[in-house]
Amino acid sequence: MTMGRDMRKVCDELKELGLDGLLLSPSADLAYLTGQEILSLERPVVFLVLDGQSIFLLPEFELTGLKRAEQENVIYV
Repeated sequence: MTMGRDMRKVCDELKELGLDGLLLSPSADLAYLTGQEILSLERPVVFLVLDGQSIFLLPEFELTGLKRAEQENVIYV
């Protein structure tokens, strides 16, 4: 499995703009990039793209409702 085309495009654009990373909260943008439909409730859910790594930061109990992405470089913390 490899990083999706859209995620590679985001990483390339971040480099071109000289940005270190991208932070997304639950939104249409997050759903588009990851395929995850996440409700924003009282607990934080954050998706980071840093140096080509994709990282979900969320409470552990939220993992059960999350679909595992088909990208090997997505880290679930």
